[in-house]
Amino acid sequence: MRETGGGLISKGLKPQFRDGAPLYFQKFQKYGQDYGVLPESISGTGPFKVTGWVRNDRIELARNPDYKWGPAFYKNQGPARVETVIIKTITEEAARSAALERGEIDMDISLSEKDAPRLGRTKGLRVMVQPKNTAHHIGFNHDKPLFKDQRVRLALMYAIDQKAIVEAVYNGYAQPSVGLWSTSVEGHTPPAEMAKIAPSYNPGRAKQLLGEAGWKPGSDGIRVKDGQRLSFTAYGYSEQQANLLTVVQQQWREVGAESQIRQLEYAAWQKAVTAGEQDVSYTDGTHSTADLSYWWVCKSIPYPNTLKRCDEATDKYFEITQTTLDPKKRIQAFQDMEKDFMRRAALIPMPHTLWVVGASDRVADLELNPIHGYFKLLDARKTK
Repeated sequence: MRETGGGLISKGLKPQFRDGAPLYFQKFQKYGQDYGVLPESISGTGPFKVTGWVRNDRIELARNPDYKWGPAFYKNQGPARVETVIIKTITEEAARSAALERGEIDMDISLSEKDAPRLGRTKGLRVMVQPKNTAHHIGFNHDKPLFKDQRVRLALMYAIDQKAIVEAVYNGYAQPSVGLWSTSVEGHTPPAEMAKIAPSYNPGRAKQLLGEAGWKPGSDGIRVKDGQRLSFTAYGYSEQQANLLTVVQQQWREVGAESQIRQLEYAAWQKAVTAGEQDVSYTDGTHSTADLSYWWVCKSIPYPNTLKRCDEATDKYFEITQTTLDPKKRIQAFQDMEKDFMRRAALIPMPHTLWVVGASDRVADLELNPIHGYFKLLDARKTK
């Protein structure tokens, strides 16, 4: 990031209409498939403008001098204090940590939890930790014959030890989930109430359910039914997800289920799960309201409804949340949906993660948002 020393005079908002048509529509007509890809094709109202984009390498942003409508929770409503921002793509956690430590980058917005304690003690660096509103989950593909049996889904849910995942994958920088929604989000079921409903770690119960479903232990410990092994593939799109699925893989194996892990780049993952290739898939979800549940209504198949689950009750609950004028009924419908998901094991909630951001001491006044992390960077400035 680079900060300028002089003040700025706002020139006012640029018109969003030209010749009677929205500017974004004109740009879409002009650029076609390149709309939103070429920097000059992008229309927006944020504090920064896209000036460069090298796919899988970097995005270059320049301050929008006309921006002056920032959220009230910022001291500075705009324009931003920094002149340029370069967002680099560094997929490996270790490489990002090394780049931050060497001073090659000013911030790591997704700092490795394993490196966080060490980097927090490193001179010239600091680590910021803040709760994140998450709805991370492992979703079953309900079109697959194996997962049409609720007993199998429940068994795989009982087999997962979230506390072990928090320690092994997140180094303690996460919290086990009880239900799906973050407890800071309107519409969540109180944890004490949800704990009476949601299956918790119980490998004995998992084995019992699989036995009832006809899956018997094979010679190598993997269960078999009608000559088929209890085997399936789990899809993910990040290094951290692959690490988590590796822990889950071992936990499932302990109850007789075999899983393979397939890690894809995000666009490839999205294409695969839209096509329904996955048996199960891991999805990171960050949300401000429980309206995120639109992901799982019938109309959202094939994407974002990667569960491939069209359920009358889910659609009914969601319709209530979108049509009622009674706040209590809206909250109750969200809670009823969440409880129903847990009872029938529509998906498996995963630990609620935290924002773990590493920053150089050169960056001051950096505020984190529980949904967007480094959201807008309006207060942030570079001191040297």
